[in-house]
Amino acid sequence: MMRVKLVVILGAAMLSKLAFAEGNEVIDPAVLELTRRSNSAVVVLRASAEDVFLPTCRGVVWERFVEPEGSNPGRYVSLVEEACGVSKPPIKVTKDGMEFIAPPHPEGKSMVVRAVAVIGVGCTSDQPMALGGCSSVTSLISSNITISAVKPD
Repeated sequence: MMRVKLVVILGAAMLSKLAFAEGNEVIDPAVLELTRRSNSAVVVLRASAEDVFLPTCRGVVWERFVEPEGSNPGRYVSLVEEACGVSKPPIKVTKDGMEFIAPPHPEGKSMVVRAVAVIGVGCTSDQPMALGGCSSVTSLISSNITISAVKPD
């Protein structure tokens, strides 16, 4: 099993709002660890210091890379576009972390995927994230990984 660990580095503007000081060391609010499992990808989101929060709908989204074609540059597109229901309180993520598995890819070929997580820091856990008074909200993007297609039955 291949394991890739990614510590997300944020831009300087967001870092000043999200980072926590511990001596002279700056700590990012969360870490994404991307792992290959069988013929799928798994990402684990872990809080670094204080708990972070994910929206209940599309808090973690898997994207696949679409190769450049003609004058169109390569780009990432969402694997699943689920409809969101009524806003609910966010999901609290601790240092223990939460695991998210990439959805199956039935197109018959391998694909390059990445995970994108939207996290909030300092949110109220009993309100929907948009109303939760988060001190900061940002997105984290994992590294890329190639996964194999699911073989048809």
